[in-house]
Amino acid sequence: MCRGLPTLSLLALALGCSGAPVDDATQTDAMGSTASTASMTSQSVTATTSTGGVTSQGPTGEPSTTSAGETDSSGETSGETTEDSDSVTTGPGETTSDPDTTETTSDSETTEPTETDGEGVCGTKCCDITEFGAVADDDIDDQPAIQAAITAALATDHRFVYIPTGTWDIGSTIDMTSGQPAKVTIAGADSKATRLRWMDNLNYSIFNTHGGHDYFKVDLRTLTIDGRHLEHASGSGHGVRAGNGWEDGHLHMQYLNILHPGFYGVGIQNGDPGDLGALSVWLTDSYVADTGSDGVDFKAPPDANNYDVQIQNVVFHNVGNSVRGLDEQGNGSDAGIDLTADGFGIYRVTIVTDAYKHFDNVWHPLFEKNVSGTNTIQGIRLRKRGNSWAEPAARNGSINRVYIKYPERGVFFEGWNQGVVIERTHIKSVPLDGVYLRGVDNTIESTVCAVDAGTPLTVSSANGNANMQNNTIDGPVANCIPIEEVGALPENRDQNNLIDVAEPMDCE
Repeated sequence: MCRGLPTLSLLALALGCSGAPVDDATQTDAMGSTASTASMTSQSVTATTSTGGVTSQGPTGEPSTTSAGETDSSGETSGETTEDSDSVTTGPGETTSDPDTTETTSDSETTEPTETDGEGVCGTKCCDITEFGAVADDDIDDQPAIQAAITAALATDHRFVYIPTGTWDIGSTIDMTSGQPAKVTIAGADSKATRLRWMDNLNYSIFNTHGGHDYFKVDLRTLTIDGRHLEHASGSGHGVRAGNGWEDGHLHMQYLNILHPGFYGVGIQNGDPGDLGALSVWLTDSYVADTGSDGVDFKAPPDANNYDVQIQNVVFHNVGNSVRGLDEQGNGSDAGIDLTADGFGIYRVTIVTDAYKHFDNVWHPLFEKNVSGTNTIQGIRLRKRGNSWAEPAARNGSINRVYIKYPERGVFFEGWNQGVVIERTHIKSVPLDGVYLRGVDNTIESTVCAVDAGTPLTVSSANGNANMQNNTIDGPVANCIPIEEVGALPENRDQNNLIDVAEPMDCE
């Protein structure tokens, strides 16, 4: 039988203010206590999720915000936020009916097995890729079978694609919605043992959507994506990519190990004029390592923005470690998190990169791109929107319970940012700035510290924006609160200690 799927971690949606800290009584400890979760999908079974000795838990004490990234004084939602369940959350404990309820059935419901145009047949619960010709561990391209299973799933009520354990070779990009506006879940059996591996001839990203749809709802979870450090000449080679935004829906990613992508771990590439903003992009309970460029890169067009971007319970290790992304002079810039959004939350995140190490009173660049050029590695970069400095870019967001170590800058306000709150953030060993601030109405709490930093704080009005009003600056300070009080994830995760969550299924 197909057992119920684990619920998503409860997220502090689009954190538009600093918010109350998580109750320490419910905060996950570093020894692997069981996390409490709240249902955000149509399934009802909560899973215990062991992430290499650390159990992941979304924040439960943060205020919700509207999709425009605003909160009222009580911290309750004053607008609407679209969820991936059969209900829409309108405030703490309040739900209304989702117009998409006709598209999905719960795990307790069944449908007749679905005949497809191809050779495979979907079960009553899901479409198993092995029914469409995929064979694990045989070094033969499984992309056609996975794509056929996705296409078949879109014709079912469950709209669910299942990838069993094993190594699945990917020779061309998997289109997550088969090129159409759609709702679909793609899930592996085991986040460690279900591995999608790039083949030498892959010329783009493993998962992709061209976007630009009025409707797009994708849940991607419980997989390892192994890029094998392969890069395409175009500069592509992402783990998960969206080429444009969407007007309604979401891209929710959970329990992923994204390893060795040639370029971005996750990329929302909607930076051209006329592109759509992306709505509700979540990366939670995941591990991103050894990326050629950014860990995540969320662009936005000059005439729109992204809304409700959440990165929570994620470790980024060694971002920007290839020579991709440099110009002819060897210059470039990479970041663990690189985003533009109106309404975002970066919560319980650790970013450790070995780009630079400080010993013998000298900063030593360790990545080839840092040795050969002037590439800059940032912990978090809040970027400009499109190519414009005129409008607020990243705004109404929170950076909370974050640990950053060994980039060149800790937190970099590249764009003209507004209403961003940084708290409980520990920045360690950066040769340039702990925090580089630009914008208005931003807050740096006294719980932010920068240790062994070239300059703990830089305040800039560069790029024609002289207005630096109403910033509240109480940090960074030199004396850090204890690291255990920061509450970020431990920094010692490595590839022998991946996210480990099992969701075995029988598609019937």
